[in-house]
Amino acid sequence: MNSHLTIGQVAKEVGLPSKTIRYYEEVKLIQPTKRMDNKYREYSQENIARLRLIKQARVLGLSLDEVKQLVEECFDGSCEHLRDSFLAKLPKYIESVKVRVNELQELQYRNWIFVGSLLVLTYSLYSVSKKINGYCKRCT
Repeated sequence: MNSHLTIGQVAKEVGLPSKTIRYYEEVKLIQPTKRMDNKYREYSQENIARLRLIKQARVLGLSLDEVKQLVEECFDGSCEHLRDSFLAKLPKYIESVKVRVNELQELQYRNWIFVGSLLVLTYSLYSVSKKINGYCKRCT
């Protein structure tokens, strides 16, 4: 792998949109990149490592401020402090994931009810249209 990549290459490697990477740079979650001769941003392996950590933290539901602190502690602080800090916050993150799972299950349940209602409505409309179009022997 190249030691320096363009934003498109990094986006593909990390699985984030280029726009998101630019935003993370703007809010200082990753350090500003150098520009190549053709004015393209140039990203290092450290940028990629930071972006992977940011992505994983966001999936866990951490706010941008919490992510920023985590990235700073991970890359600029001590590992022990990072571990202790993360372990202290982990129950809160697990609880937020459980809440989100429950919300999604409720949404799935409501979706099934909605789909069932649509099926009943579709059948009713089909029955009415048959009568209107003269398919019903009683109506002809």
